This record gives sequence, C-alpha cells and structure tokens, in this order.
Amino acid sequence: MPFWRILSIPAYARYWTGDLASGLFDQLTQVAILWYLAKYGHSAYALGWYAFSTAAPVVVGGPLIAFLFRWFKIRTVMVFDLAIRTLGYGFLAVSLLVTPNHVVHWWTFDFVACSNAVVFMATSAGGPNLWPRLVPSSAIGQAIQAEQIGWNVGTLLGPLSAGLLINLIGLPAIVTLTAVVFGLTAFNLATVPLKTSAAEESSPPPAIDLAAVWARVRGEQALWLTTVVFWTTNLVSGFLAVLWPLIVQRFWHGSVTLYGALLTVESVGGLVGSMSLAGWTGRGSLLRRVLIGELAAGLAMLLLLPGLMSPTWSFVALFASSAIGVSTATWVLRLRFDLIREAERPPMLAYIRTALHTAAPIGGLLAGILWRPAWAPVLLAASVAVTTFPSMVGLLVSRHSRHPSVTASRN
Repeated sequence: MPFWRILSIPAYARYWTGDLASGLFDQLTQVAILWYLAKYGHSAYALGWYAFSTAAPVVVGGPLIAFLFRWFKIRTVMVFDLAIRTLGYGFLAVSLLVTPNHVVHWWTFDFVACSNAVVFMATSAGGPNLWPRLVPSSAIGQAIQAEQIGWNVGTLLGPLSAGLLINLIGLPAIVTLTAVVFGLTAFNLATVPLKTSAAEESSPPPAIDLAAVWARVRGEQALWLTTVVFWTTNLVSGFLAVLWPLIVQRFWHGSVTLYGALLTVESVGGLVGSMSLAGWTGRGSLLRRVLIGELAAGLAMLLLLPGLMSPTWSFVALFASSAIGVSTATWVLRLRFDLIREAERPPMLAYIRTALHTAAPIGGLLAGILWRPAWAPVLLAASVAVTTFPSMVGLLVSRHSRHPSVTASRN
C-alpha cells in the first residue's frame, strides 16, 4: 500500500501525529535556544557546550535505555522519556519566566539538554518496536517510510517556525508550548491502543548486553556493513555542520539568510527523498541497494567543490545527497527489521543507534580542529572520500560473500 494509506489506521495515525508534533517542537526549540544564546552575548564556548550537551549524553543514555527495555514494557519506557522531557522544558520555561529580562545562565540550558539526551534513545529505538503492534506486518515498510517523512517535516518546519516565532512570542512562550506538546504526546502514547505482542508475552525477556549485540552485529554481514557505512556518513555530517557556516561567511560572503536557505534546501531534499525514492521496492539485494545509494549520495557531494565559488552547486549537491541519503536510511531500517528478531529489537536498536550517534560530535570536533580557509577544498574532498570509500568496500565484500543477503522481496 502507499505509505499514506497507513495513516487511515486510527492507532497508527495517533502515534505518528504525536511523534511528528514532538519532533517538530523539539527542532523549533533547539534553534530558538541557540539564537537566544547568541543574542544575549553568550560566547561561542557556551554555544559549543550546548551543542555538545544535546548529543554526547546519548552515549550514556543508550545503554541505560537498553537496560530499561529488558525490565519494562517498551511503551512504558517511551512515556518515561517524554515525561522527563516535559519536566525539563517545564523547568526551563519557569526559569525563563522568573528571571529578570528572561536572561538565565547558559548552564541551565545545558542541564535540560543533558537530561533530554540521556532519555532520547527511548523513543528513537523504541518507536520502531511499536510498529508491528500498530499496523499489519505487510505495512511495516510504509511505517518505516512514514517515520522518515515525519522526521524530515520536523527538520524543515521546526527551524522555519523558530525564525517566525522567536520574535513574535519569545523564547519563554516557545519553551512553555514545547513542554505542553511533549506532555500531550506522552498522554497520547500512553493511551494509544496496541495489539498484543508475542515478544512482550515472552518471559523472561532476552538478556542482550553490549557484548552480545557486538557479537550479533559482527556475525551478520548486512548489520556490520551498514553500521560502518552509516557511522562514517554521520561523521561527515557532523564535520560539514561546522564547515557550512564558515564556508558561507568566508567564501560566499553571505548572511545568515543564505545559510538558512542552504539548510532548508537540504531538508527539502530529505523530504522529497523520503516521499519518493524511499518507497522504491525493486528486485535484488536490499543490502546492495543501501550501499549503492550511499555511494551515489557521496558522489553527489562532489558538486560541493565548485560550490565553494558558486553556491548554486552546493545547493544542488545537498538536495541530491540528502534525498538519496534519507532513502538509504529507510532501506537500512527495513534491513534491520528483517534480520533482527522482534524480541531482540529493543536493545539491539538502542545500542546500534547509540553507536551511530557518537559519530557527529566527533566529526564536529575534528572540523573545529582542522579548519583553515586554505584547506577548505581538501577538507570537502576528504569528506567525499570518507563517505564513498566504505560503500565501495562494502559492495566488493557483499559481492564476493558466500552468505546470501536479505533481498527486497522480504519488504
């Protein structure tokens, strides 16, 4: 069925709408907070620590969430995550409202960001485990595609909404509204009717620690290949996230408007890819489709090199690579669904996604260390090489493997 048809299933429509709303307001608030920190004279040091606080604690939170998945129901842990984020944004809203001129210490934002990041993996890894309890098994592929569409809508509309609302209603109102949205999302998720899961009926739950997950990933070609490829892709994404504002300023002599337009085009590309390419279910190995797609996305980034002097090329490159990259993200999640048993999915997805989240902060740190204006062409060329090389090696390994790959016929 087309991906939009699953929205006619009431339970799934409720879940997807709540997920979309929380993701959109989370994006909106992150952009608004960064603008607030810059507006009130906080140093780049403060902004850097806030960016670090929004990502790094996931490394600690991932194993914690995997442990909670073993002893509590998936939905219970996800509601706990949403409740913590409701309280965090509520605390920040009160701090802003009671502080003179709404100017609070920068570490207050870091505290809330850290608490959110610690529990973030609950909905990130737990959500896919609810899909079999919301839609028929034949519609899992459409649920995966719908997740990517919702995520890209959030990354597109969230920053745009922040630009409009920060001057209209101010940060205290935005954070208050975000706390309300997360609270409503928690209530919505807690009351969505779910089908009984065979995995949740099993007792005791499977004991899967980090060593067991590593052994499982290492023993399955499709799992370790895609994990390596996507880790390097996230590394380059974090690297480029730091380079872009510098390139816009130093090479294009542009303003924040041009920088915002660049990010918007990237988000539009992801949305277009999630609504079109991601739904392609051609024949052949699903693993090879992922690897070829990531290779194509990396090669599209070659247009970034002439883009140093002409922004048009960079806009085209980001649109194309984002559209293809989102599609491969959809396919690789389908691959993991095919390879991992339902009872094992909660902890395994928590550990795998936690590992993938470690890449972007490392990439950003490397970019800050390596950046020199004269090195920009070399740094961009290296980004393309780092993105494409694992995919090329993966294609060679998968081609000569004696073990059959998961095929698209299982979608």
